[in-house]
Amino acid sequence: MTITIDNTRIAPSWEALQTVIATALNLDGRLTRIARPDGQCNYRAHGLYHCTFTPDRGDAVQIMLTVS
Repeated sequence: MTITIDNTRIAPSWEALQTVIATALNLDGRLTRIARPDGQCNYRAHGLYHCTFTPDRGDAVQIMLTVS
């Protein structure tokens, strides 16, 4: 899954993003991995994020999130 969020000051809260993903997939679950491939530690900044959403049942979903 690929998600792009444009024209924001900061990245969304991870709880809000988790809710959007769960709703879109129609699955209960949670984000179990949020990583910045550029090695930065500011997880509210613009950039590329690799995320994993793990549903309560079924296989994990890999997500590439771009925030700009």
